[in-house]
Amino acid sequence: MFQNNDEEIKISDSNNQTLRTLKLLKLEEKAFWYYYMEGDDKHELHLVPSL
Repeated sequence: MFQNNDEEIKISDSNNQTLRTLKLLKLEEKAFWYYYMEGDDKHELHLVPSL
């Protein structure tokens, strides 16, 4: 579910417990960049089509 003016994606389980919140960096037709925090660690991922 998109949150915060579409800047975040909230991932929940079937009991509506938040599992993780993704912070959107880039969302385009061929690119999806986001990060999430795990404690003090920032995990950033860039998903793009393979060549």
